[in-house]
Amino acid sequence: MREKRPGRRASGRTPRVGGQPKRKAPSSARRSVARAGASGASAAVRSTEARRPLQERGQRRVEAILDAAAEMVAERGIAGVTMHGIATRSGATIGSMYHFFPDQVSVLDALAARHQASLRALLERLGHTRWSALSTREAVDRFVDPLFDYNESHPDLLSVIRYVRERGTECCDAQIERLMLELAERVVAECQPRATAAERAARGATMLAVIDGVAERTSQVPTPPHRTMIRELKRVLVAYLESGARDGARRR
Repeated sequence: MREKRPGRRASGRTPRVGGQPKRKAPSSARRSVARAGASGASAAVRSTEARRPLQERGQRRVEAILDAAAEMVAERGIAGVTMHGIATRSGATIGSMYHFFPDQVSVLDALAARHQASLRALLERLGHTRWSALSTREAVDRFVDPLFDYNESHPDLLSVIRYVRERGTECCDAQIERLMLELAERVVAECQPRATAAERAARGATMLAVIDGVAERTSQVPTPPHRTMIRELKRVLVAYLESGARDGARRR
């Protein structure tokens, strides 16, 4: 009878399962997987952004969508904006809507960007004004009227601006603020030539705060007629600038 051979010494290795040990993927394969994951994450971020139209017809469709959104904001506020409502009002199909905008947030962001581009162009045109050739009253008219004319012709503007700021979306908002402050300081400099740099900065910021306050109040609570409020605002600004000029003259 054949003797049994003594068993082999245990090696301490984990026995193979299925006949072959599991091997790590080659480094090139791991890099491919990593790139695919990164691409997926980028696609997820991009999916919340509006798609830029490539043809004129697509651009007209986007403008119609944004116009409809602006009307809804003016009538119902930000909370009243829905994708189906915008599609119905703009005459676009819901499929066309989602082709350009994944959700209403992207529509509102695009609407805010359109306003900011228009305001930036407006402020840049005002920047070419020869303020030194104007009286204080004329300078105030030239500064205030275009801003309130734009606001009046775009009743959704203030709601959209509040929406952008509440969400913390920078977009071009900081650039608009900088351009407005630069213009206000130029008006102060021409009306108050003896003002220091610190005084110009403080008075320019105060002018903008007064303008913002009147615009916000007239949009939220009952007030006298819009044009009456603008007229009174101008009186306040003219008196403020002339007072500063007198203070500067007394320091001579």
